Amino acid sequence: MRVIVGRMLGVLVALAIAGVLLGHAHVFGVKRSAASVVIALLAAGVVATGMARRIGTVRELLELPSVVFSLVLIVYLANGRTLWSGDTVPARYLPISLLVERNFDLDEFPFLYTNGTEYCPRGCEREGRPPYFLQMVGGHYVSAYPVGAALLALPFYLLPVLSGLDPQSPFVEELEKLSAATIVAASAVMVYLTLRRLTLSWAVGAFITAIYAFGTSSWSVSSQALWQHGPSQLSLAAMLYCLVRTSEGGWWLTAAGFCAAATVVFRPPDAVIILPFVVYVLVRHRSGVVTFLLGGVPVVAFQAWYNLTVFGNAVHSQFPLPGIGVREWSGHFTAGFFGILLSPGRGLLLYSPIWLMALVRGALSWRKGENGLLRAATVGVVLSILLYSKWYWWWGGYTYGPRVLADLSPLLALMLSQLGLDLLRSRELAVVAVVLGAWSIGAHAIGAFGDVESWNSAVEVSRFPDRVWWLRNNQPVNVIRQLYYDVVRLARGG
Repeated sequence: MRVIVGRMLGVLVALAIAGVLLGHAHVFGVKRSAASVVIALLAAGVVATGMARRIGTVRELLELPSVVFSLVLIVYLANGRTLWSGDTVPARYLPISLLVERNFDLDEFPFLYTNGTEYCPRGCEREGRPPYFLQMVGGHYVSAYPVGAALLALPFYLLPVLSGLDPQSPFVEELEKLSAATIVAASAVMVYLTLRRLTLSWAVGAFITAIYAFGTSSWSVSSQALWQHGPSQLSLAAMLYCLVRTSEGGWWLTAAGFCAAATVVFRPPDAVIILPFVVYVLVRHRSGVVTFLLGGVPVVAFQAWYNLTVFGNAVHSQFPLPGIGVREWSGHFTAGFFGILLSPGRGLLLYSPIWLMALVRGALSWRKGENGLLRAATVGVVLSILLYSKWYWWWGGYTYGPRVLADLSPLLALMLSQLGLDLLRSRELAVVAVVLGAWSIGAHAIGAFGDVESWNSAVEVSRFPDRVWWLRNNQPVNVIRQLYYDVVRLARGG
């Protein structure tokens, strides 16, 4: 584990150095983007690794976690843009505030809350309220969302900020994208390492990792901006890896507790995902429960300190807890349940149908003698789906696909892994898995590369959420239709 952490930190340092070079690209007289240069560096690194180790086959190359990380990150950066929303704006600028002013407020960025600016176009300041992604607390503008994503992004901002980065520079958006993509690529590596620990064949492990990285919201959403999902996916994937290794003794259970607590701090509603794993530890590692809980103490202490410092209340929550009379959790359950699973605009099983196989395997985990870790993952997935079915904004606002369920991807990958032997033994099952996997990757490639943002505002989805059920007018269909028209026009010489 130390070797893995060391290598990942080395990659972070290299990317931070690349960041400062990119921030001063004008020195070289060359216009370039962060994505293009980092892709070139990663590609060169992959080639150099293969030559240094005298690797002769693709399999040998892809078995290296560093190569998996590099290839995933290259794909995430390949679209050369950031798919953000107001939800990610605080995380984009908080690292600058932390490094320059050493505080968590955003007062030094008036373009975020001044009337008539990009982020406050409708006179929000004149109306006496900040944009929805900010809160006014004690006379200061602070993030309306958890700050974990901004903390993870600090290494990428360090050298550019110390070199005098202008907060209104377009490069800040590129730093956000680079940070988010790296976080999710790291989570893909943790998924891959977990699958290999489960003694899956190389082929099955690589296949499921590819599904996780490219056939889910990991590609189309989490890796494209500093949403809460990316950090949560990383901590969840790391927790699973630690739990798989707890039989080896050592500090793995402590590390698992740290990751479990971090998941809740990154995205508070994910507490329903963590709860079954706490029960799993109670049952499977009863003597190590205290060790597990102690691992989460530093994370909980930080959150309590942040809440007390910023909000004056150590147990403050930026997400209202589910309960009677709480508006955020008073949605129509049936509409939300079928909407987040089956609707053409947001349905998990339409955008990532490969997860249907994972859910079936999860249901079978309750047979006698099955893996308790798989059962915990299954319960976590079910509880999260039920929770978001009651959320009044179950469609996730201005986004692409089943964003609100992005955090489930590491768990679903674990559930799918239990089909590993069956995929090798049954040609028919393997064909089904490949077809569903190809569909999933194609659907999220559309989200990463296509124009999917205009659909949200053409007829405002937040006012008319029934649009997510339209069959002939949704984000993937519109992109495919436009591509077809472009091809026809080119064929006609237009």
